[in-house]
Formats: sequence, structure tokens, C-alpha cells
Amino acid sequence: MDIEQLPPNKPNFLLVVLLAVAFLFVFFVLAYFFVDFEGHHIHIRHHTANPNSELVLPRSTEIHLG
Repeated sequence: MDIEQLPPNKPNFLLVVLLAVAFLFVFFVLAYFFVDFEGHHIHIRHHTANPNSELVLPRSTEIHLG
């Protein structure tokens, strides 16, 4: 039998459904770890090593000519 005479493969519906379920499961698990839902607001969780730290810039010194 030549290759042109072979019928095409039919799509595997069970495989498509299982892959969609697996993708949704992974998507929701990742969303649980990375998204924070507080009431009506959705926030992305950020990793902060020290939440009390702040950046303090030195005063700008102006040079007066004259």
C-alpha cells in the first residue's frame, strides 16, 4: 500500500481533553502561588527579602560658582 492510499489519522479526543485538563491544573496551581486575591483586588505577589528596607539617596550638593 502506498503512502498516498493511507487514510489520515483521526484526532484523539481523549488526548485533547487530558492535555487541556493538565494545562488548566498547572495554570491554576501557578496562579495560586503567584497571584494574591484580596477582596475585589488582584495583586501579583512580589518576593521581598526585607519589607522594611528602603533606599536612601544622598543629598544632592550644588556647586555655586561666583
